[in-house]
Amino acid sequence: MCIRDSAHAVLTPELRMGCTCSEVNSHPDNDLIDCGVARSEEEEAALLARVRELFDPCWKEVYNHIDQDKDGFLTLDEITNAMAVRDLRPKEEIMKDAEMCMKEYDINCDKKISRKEWGKVEEHFFLEVWDWVRDINDDEVITRELGRYVMKVKQSFGMQAEDC
Repeated sequence: MCIRDSAHAVLTPELRMGCTCSEVNSHPDNDLIDCGVARSEEEEAALLARVRELFDPCWKEVYNHIDQDKDGFLTLDEITNAMAVRDLRPKEEIMKDAEMCMKEYDINCDKKISRKEWGKVEEHFFLEVWDWVRDINDDEVITRELGRYVMKVKQSFGMQAEDC
């Protein structure tokens, strides 16, 4: 659930320019291959806005869901409990992952993650999604896959299917 590296990249011109098609190569991981298809700056900007339109509300809903006491902050217990809903590992392992999240994203070390600090989590995942979506050249596939992503994210934090 939580990402352990601390790379929080900014959308550079390299991230914004060019994209690849959605053909699947023969690698076992079904990674996408570069087909040399490029979007115009306008198309790229429209796709970025579309991804943000789905992505941003999803992670805000997840934050609000995890914040069980509605005090505007995420505690270690709240993060652990949210992660444990779908995770079958022993609670101690889940707690270690939650502690790593807290250590990475609790920037001011007050033992809770504020909405502003949660933005780092959102940005990390956004960059992963953006990199992945840019490799899809079919609007219907993008829409379908973004919908699946949103549903999986919410479910992974214990939100019910009707919340997705």
